[in-house]
Amino acid sequence: MPKKENKYKITVALFFIWAYIRKYRLVLFILLSTIIIIALADVFTPFLLGKIVDSFLSKTLILGFTWPTIIIIWIIVTLIKIAAGRVRSRISVWLEVSAEKDLVQDLVSKIFIVPIKYHHNRKPGEILKKIDRAVNAIDLMIDSLIYAFISNLFSIAMALVIIISIKWEISLINFLILLLFFFFSIKFRLKNILQLRKKINVLYDKISGYIGDFIANIFTIKVNTTEKQEMKRLDADYSKTLDFIDRQMKLWTQVNAGQGIITNTGIILTVILGSYYLLQGQISPGQFTMLVAFIPLIYQPIWWMADQYRGLKRMSVDIYGAQKILNLKSEPVLMLEKPATEITGKIEFKNVDFKYPERNQGVLQHVSFKVQAGQTLAIFGETGSGKTTIYNLLLRLYDQDGGKILFDDFDSRELKRESIRSQIAVVPQDPSLFNESILDNIRYGRQNASMAEVIAAAKIANAHNFIMQLPKDYQTKVGERGVKLSGGQVQRIAIARAALRNPKILILDEATSSLDPKTKFEVLGALRNLIAGRTTIIITHDFSAITQSADNIIVLDKGKIVQQGTHHKLVSAPGIYKDYWQVQQSHLLEK
Repeated sequence: MPKKENKYKITVALFFIWAYIRKYRLVLFILLSTIIIIALADVFTPFLLGKIVDSFLSKTLILGFTWPTIIIIWIIVTLIKIAAGRVRSRISVWLEVSAEKDLVQDLVSKIFIVPIKYHHNRKPGEILKKIDRAVNAIDLMIDSLIYAFISNLFSIAMALVIIISIKWEISLINFLILLLFFFFSIKFRLKNILQLRKKINVLYDKISGYIGDFIANIFTIKVNTTEKQEMKRLDADYSKTLDFIDRQMKLWTQVNAGQGIITNTGIILTVILGSYYLLQGQISPGQFTMLVAFIPLIYQPIWWMADQYRGLKRMSVDIYGAQKILNLKSEPVLMLEKPATEITGKIEFKNVDFKYPERNQGVLQHVSFKVQAGQTLAIFGETGSGKTTIYNLLLRLYDQDGGKILFDDFDSRELKRESIRSQIAVVPQDPSLFNESILDNIRYGRQNASMAEVIAAAKIANAHNFIMQLPKDYQTKVGERGVKLSGGQVQRIAIARAALRNPKILILDEATSSLDPKTKFEVLGALRNLIAGRTTIIITHDFSAITQSADNIIVLDKGKIVQQGTHHKLVSAPGIYKDYWQVQQSHLLEK
């Protein structure tokens, strides 16, 4: 990571870009070759124009060529320029897309392996905006640097060289004007403009985060009639953004005015000095024509180049967001980690301690328990007691602060995360379905599963019958997060997905708590089918039939195990479990 004061330097951004285009050196070489060809063709036209003027006045042939030959050469040069332009356009787009693909893959790969707390602290829209802005920036930087900046720089250099051959004093004056122009362009107000750009980016990230939240929580917004409130919040941030953009544009106006004064001074001096030398007979009419014709090849490109430079500086701000993502620390990997062989499902917690950073809920203190392969453990407790923390630790979404978690007597921190997770399936309270077909959603945990295996998993989940009644059965699209299905149907799709993985360990996280009694009964039947023969962890505060039939139940309170035993044992002894059991029974009697 570069030092703070250097983080927006163009050199940092250029090295970043080079990392993504250096493996395409051959393509880059061809692209630069076309740029040089086009620049030479651009310079050839005013040069030839000046020679034609002198030829008409002196009645001598140009460079010893006949007029038909000169016309043929001009046509050939024009055709070569057109062909080179087409090649340049196609290759530059190919290079941009290839670099973009590599950057996106790197960013997404990094997002997959950063600790889960990174995602807990950010809205998906913010991350998406950073990626989108970085991708746009790398496209523009490649386009600006190779397609425009280098091309224009070469054209200016060639024009100045030819002007030196005409009158070195005029070339020197234009060179000094160019230096003044660039010094002014990269210094005047640019620091203030970049500071505003950073503030604008922060606000756009915030706005994208809001929009992502709006879409994800559209149901909540509608039922709480908060549309106007959310629009006001969005409008307030856009007003701040527009204010910063307006301030930025005022600074650009000042910069452009200064640039205009400098370039017009150069043009006027070139014409005046050229006219003087023409009258003095020091240059020919054709050479004067060249000087005038070369003016657009010098002063139009420097405007473009100055814009490109400032664009590169702006893009370096945008790319910094991508660099921050790529420099994030991945999930910590210990040197001794190894793939887990197929486990039987035996689990043990030994004096496990854990505390979330900047959070007091979900703390675990000296938690110990065992689950034999094929057994069912129910974890009971109030919200914030540490139930979900246990399943986060089992999946190694977090690592414990103290103690040990064992799978078949192997320390979990000695096993690779993906190896552990590949043998665990989770059925959460609110399953996430992709806006794809039911088939794709069930297969998500095992992409290569056959149709027969998918149907078998759906039957285990008691889902096959309702799926076959849908308009396109297994090809039916479920909508965003499964919005086209009922809660029970979504839950059974999630159960089918878990069944298809054929896991050794199954985690049920409040899998039935949000369902109505009839739907809960249907889902419980599917869960019984899924639990059979597997090590199962049931995280719940609900006294379902599955919970009551668990081999062991532990009761958590403020991160500690305060009770442990079977359902029969716990309802027979005073404690939290019995108290909540009696409350539930009284509610059932009232109904």
